[in-house]
Amino acid sequence: MTRLEVKPQTWKLKELPRLIQKVEGFPAILAALEAGHSATIDGAWGSSCALAAAALAERVPRTLFVVASHVSDVDDLCDDIATFLGRRVQSFAAWERLPLEELVADEIYGQRLRLLKSLSADPPPTVVVTSIQALLQPVPSPDSIVRHSRRLQVGEVAPLDELLRWLVDQGFIRRDAVELPGEISLRGGILDVFPPDLSAPIRIEYFGDEIESIRSFDIETQRSAEQFTSLSVTAAKTQPLDEAAKSNPEDLVHLCAYAKPGSWFMLIEPHDLTEQGRHYLDRLDDPRGCFNDEGSLKQVLQFPS
Repeated sequence: MTRLEVKPQTWKLKELPRLIQKVEGFPAILAALEAGHSATIDGAWGSSCALAAAALAERVPRTLFVVASHVSDVDDLCDDIATFLGRRVQSFAAWERLPLEELVADEIYGQRLRLLKSLSADPPPTVVVTSIQALLQPVPSPDSIVRHSRRLQVGEVAPLDELLRWLVDQGFIRRDAVELPGEISLRGGILDVFPPDLSAPIRIEYFGDEIESIRSFDIETQRSAEQFTSLSVTAAKTQPLDEAAKSNPEDLVHLCAYAKPGSWFMLIEPHDLTEQGRHYLDRLDDPRGCFNDEGSLKQVLQFPS
């Protein structure tokens, strides 16, 4: 166990993570994690906890997952860590209430799906801040996301009626104009799609059966933004967890299924994590489909933490 103590001095915030790495005892922590073991930092609270996370993030081989006890702590941790690192930090959200019906137009669902896809990309996010509540809620398996995704490419022959039918089958809803994630709109040879994991809708223009262009656009002004040569559209519908666990249990996995080798976990107050996890499950009307606190932490502890 190493107590984190830093003498007060005037430093630029972005310099602090590297200075922390030189504090007595911290190199031993890094060595343990790099060797695949675990370590404990004592005396880190408030912003110093975020500073310790930033110091670890500069050395993590792939992704550092920071786990808080309370959903309300996630945004503040993201902001603090980002301040020390000087770059954006991503979060993995928890549903306040679990989905009670199948849907694709759900903000939290879109945020979670976007993060899962980014973890499979190269490079992945360096830091992901989440909560024990989010870790107890299962996620769609990588195989499930692949099955419910379709890559579109400019110049590809992809009949419009066939693509439209696939989108409807995935749960997209036809509208006169798209406004929300999960909606699609067709006007002649122009198909507007708002995938749940994108922050803006996309416009697919056809020439016959060939995709001529793919670009994002602004809902209010309808002006084009980013151009794409190819784009993956994903719509793995959410559904009640008890039904999903019964009908397709292999499609529900823990977030750790997306944590590749080289990932580390930072558990803030482990005893509090366990306690808050149990309180969360006790408050649910029906916890079926969720992981219990012990099972979730067992998944986490497969990684250096």
